[in-house]
Amino acid sequence: GAGSALGPGESRALDGLHLSLGDVSAGLDAYARAVAAAHPPAVTRHAPLRGWGSWNLYYAPITSAELLTEASWVAATLEPLGLADVLLDDGYETHWGSWTAAPAFGATLGSVAAQEQGLGLRPAIWIAPFYVDTSDPRIAAHADWFVHDASGALRTYDNFGPTSAALDVTNPAAVTFVTQTLQGLYASGFHTLKIDFLLGGAIEGVRQAPVTSLESYARWMKVVRDAVPGAHLIGCGAPMLPSVGWVDSMRIGPDIAYTTHQTPSTPFLMAEARHVAMRAMTDAWWSLDPDVVLLRGADLTDAEAWTVVVYSVLAGGHYLLGDGRQTSDLRRAFALSSDVLALAGDGVAARALDLTAAADPAIIPSPLLSGKTVTAVPHVWRKTTAAGKHGALAVFAWDTDGYSASVTLPAGAEEIVAPSAPGPTTRRAAGGDRAVTVGQYGARLFVW
Repeated sequence: GAGSALGPGESRALDGLHLSLGDVSAGLDAYARAVAAAHPPAVTRHAPLRGWGSWNLYYAPITSAELLTEASWVAATLEPLGLADVLLDDGYETHWGSWTAAPAFGATLGSVAAQEQGLGLRPAIWIAPFYVDTSDPRIAAHADWFVHDASGALRTYDNFGPTSAALDVTNPAAVTFVTQTLQGLYASGFHTLKIDFLLGGAIEGVRQAPVTSLESYARWMKVVRDAVPGAHLIGCGAPMLPSVGWVDSMRIGPDIAYTTHQTPSTPFLMAEARHVAMRAMTDAWWSLDPDVVLLRGADLTDAEAWTVVVYSVLAGGHYLLGDGRQTSDLRRAFALSSDVLALAGDGVAARALDLTAAADPAIIPSPLLSGKTVTAVPHVWRKTTAAGKHGALAVFAWDTDGYSASVTLPAGAEEIVAPSAPGPTTRRAAGGDRAVTVGQYGARLFVW
């Protein structure tokens, strides 16, 4: 792609190197803290989301009536527990680049946000701000707004469906278009914006002014943050390091269900858990977004559903139910246990004590790309709460034969025991040195 030429005697500082010896987990945390110090947040970080998200239940064809049905359930069931965020995660728009409600959606975005606010909820919405569908008339009318290739042809990207063109941050009119779009959504009542396919801001190509792809990305992220300085920004589909300092929270792995396989299954959820463990140190940069908590369907056992709840809450970031109303009473009880919710959303992710015990050779271990194979996931995770006074430890069995580990727990530790029938979790004393055995794909959770 186009870069920046250096003249005689000119120089440019390259990225620094970080060297750490010894324990891998401690080294990763030191690295994350060093990066955070070099790129402090543009605004004070917002608290993680707690509530409900739409995508992995309705996918693209959601309507305002369906959204209101779910929002009413959230208001009655989740909001009293402190879970008040409602994420409209795609499906409302006419097409990419036209970020208003399509006629089929059945209501304006402003009216939807007002209804949710009237229920005591916090509206959130999805947008892919740097892309415009190639069917949009703006592309023919304003070709200079977009990135091109070296031949002068429009640079396009196939986003698992719509073919889109990437907006050029060096074109002032394109910047104005994105700024006004984001400000319009914010003014409509959506103070949380999930900004997706952010790699579009760094797409290779020719722009109006000669900047590198990552210079383009940095400029775009500043445009977004300046446009809506009060918004909670959720990054998604983004280059990780260049996003530090710009977003409040970040999706740290691929989707956990798809239109081709809409209910949760063990391979997808194991891949999600692996990303939580491997990217735990990024809680120095943002709150982790491990995707929604999915519990419905026969592809999961009740024991596996408890495992989903445990690793999701130990991410310390977003805790959004994706099918709370549609799952069983028992699994919903898992997710909404007061013991579980006490661990949710403090911004601190659990660290895997056996982080490097097993490795997966796959570059992107998602079943979407590698088939329904299982991935290597650390088994023993430990978390210290943000105030440092309490902690949690989980032992997982990602193996069909189960798993056993020897652990040392503080004297006052207790095990949180999942109910066998709809109802609250219970606790039992669990301090000291102990051998913990877990059944296949299960999890055991201890707190102190």
